[in-house]
Amino acid sequence: FLKTSIEGDLMQARDRGALTKDEVAQITMKLALLKRLEAQGKSLEGHAADRVGCTAVCVLLSRDTIVCANAGDSRAVLCRAGGAVELSQDHKPERAEERRRIEAAGGRIEEIHVATR
Repeated sequence: FLKTSIEGDLMQARDRGALTKDEVAQITMKLALLKRLEAQGKSLEGHAADRVGCTAVCVLLSRDTIVCANAGDSRAVLCRAGGAVELSQDHKPERAEERRRIEAAGGRIEEIHVATR
């Protein structure tokens, strides 16, 4: 989807003869996300057990505000001036802050080994 979206953005800009500053920012973010997803896909090959689960991430952008929400071990990263800026943190029980949040809500964390890796 991202490749098609980027191609469409670039074709529209070509037809108009220019890109706006906002369009450059949008395309740059899409390219950064595409690059990260492609790199992650290569690193996960052959490790099906590491790809199970449920995650979600949502980012809302306006001219002066970025709002990010995530669940599970999903991550949002912003590309700013060629560098990565973390917008979210993984919701993993190994993190002390996440463990405290789960337990404060009345939950518990159990480690159950289901397979050998």
